[in-house]
Amino acid sequence: MRRFESPPVPDSDPLRRAAALLAVDEHSYQDLAILAVDALIRGLDSPALREVAGMSLFDQDTRDRFVQALGELGIEIPDHQFALWSLVREKAADIVSGRVSPYEGAGWIWSVHDQLQREGDLRIFVGLASEWDDHRAYRSEYDKQIIEAARGLLARVELRRWVRIQAWSGRWPLWERDRNLTDDELPLTDELRHDLATWAADFDSAQRECGPGPSNFPAQTDAEAFVERGSALAARLQTELGDAWHVEYTPTPSAFPAR
Repeated sequence: MRRFESPPVPDSDPLRRAAALLAVDEHSYQDLAILAVDALIRGLDSPALREVAGMSLFDQDTRDRFVQALGELGIEIPDHQFALWSLVREKAADIVSGRVSPYEGAGWIWSVHDQLQREGDLRIFVGLASEWDDHRAYRSEYDKQIIEAARGLLARVELRRWVRIQAWSGRWPLWERDRNLTDDELPLTDELRHDLATWAADFDSAQRECGPGPSNFPAQTDAEAFVERGSALAARLQTELGDAWHVEYTPTPSAFPAR
């Protein structure tokens, strides 16, 4: 099918934003006719765009015609994950510019963060919005931290993958969200892979031959040494994976009951 050719117009951001909202099913079809009229006023033009501009605000076919208009103008409906990331970045920019309050912006990011596969970098907004709710006296400080977190997010081209080191009986000790990774899934050196396997095997051994404390290690010092080894492995893993990743470490409980 021949694409309707329209002269390029610098400001097509409202339509690209609409495409992102449509990708995540957040756009009301009742707003699309208004967007089409605005686009025509700004100089954009296509057959379907004119059709949408003349449609009733309550016409159920508006969405399909609007998507057709976007296609005629060379604007694609983006992938769901890309669309969400674009909208999150937009909200971060709104926080920094003051177009929305820090709490409002963080709350919106909180509401959508778990829809993103790479949600780790957004957890700070969840935590800060929650603290803002719970501690009225410190809200101005939380506002500053939310703005700073938004600036940091805008500095990222893409969200990082978060991986967690956690010993779990019978499992490879690397996790992404709730998914247990396989031992060959990440690009690790043979040395680090071997040390992770040894660390995991030591944990399995402690669970099979349980010691007196909740960690099941023979003594408090053994449990503490195991935790320290895990911390060192996390630092090495972060170095090997690089800046596109964030490594978390969930230590094995090492506290023994007082005797």
